[in-house]
Amino acid sequence: MEASSLVVQELWDAIIDYLHDSPKDLLSSALVCRAFVHRAQIHLFHSIVIASDRDPGAVPAIQLSSILAHSPHLIRYICDLTIGQCDTETLAPIVEVAWSHISAIALVHLDDSLAPALDLIGILVSLPSLRKITFQSNAWEAAHLHAVLANCNPSVHSLAFHSCSPEMTDTLPDVNSRLILSTRPTVTHLDLFFADTDPDFLLTAACPVDLSQLTHVKFGWCSGTGLSSFLVVFAQTIQSIDVDASGQSPPFSDNISKLNERTCRRS
Repeated sequence: MEASSLVVQELWDAIIDYLHDSPKDLLSSALVCRAFVHRAQIHLFHSIVIASDRDPGAVPAIQLSSILAHSPHLIRYICDLTIGQCDTETLAPIVEVAWSHISAIALVHLDDSLAPALDLIGILVSLPSLRKITFQSNAWEAAHLHAVLANCNPSVHSLAFHSCSPEMTDTLPDVNSRLILSTRPTVTHLDLFFADTDPDFLLTAACPVDLSQLTHVKFGWCSGTGLSSFLVVFAQTIQSIDVDASGQSPPFSDNISKLNERTCRRS
């Protein structure tokens, strides 16, 4: 390609980049000119939501699988995958895709009447490119979280729990008897929103993650004493805390002063 053509293409790419948050305009652009297609597809397929009634842009899992089978070059553009249901019917076609660039997976699992397909989820969370896992909804049980995390890629460094507060009454497997310490993911970033019991889960000996290098914590709307105790345990490694203080009680605000030697940002 001539230098002049490269300059023109870079200009088109910059224009398409400006439209990155407007799927409608990206689609229209891709139909206008072949020079727009590649850049538009990068943005259109970067974040995909499947099997979710709450997102108007969601696509059925089988439809996404079919699209990628016909156009496999699109697979490398998908970096962020949100899965609205984690049952076998939804996940079966998804695990057949040769994923190469997914760095973040959100496991929503809204319908607690459907058992999560833990074996298929295990395939997804073990992807070498994966770096972040988000659990969302109270349908997740502590045993489910344990099973998923025990199978995830050791390079995962970020966890998020949103509206996820599993009961801590069940006995979890002893991680030390079947999981070598070096294979546990070392989590440095942690998000907790409406996640009252997750600090307790993460502090159990059976939790298959290594929090010894936890540096960044973001949370909001968490009640109870578990979070305060959790933050104190990791006070020596935490470097920053991002707090939605509107959901915290005055006693919690007093307890967080124990971390006054570290950075604490309030939003």
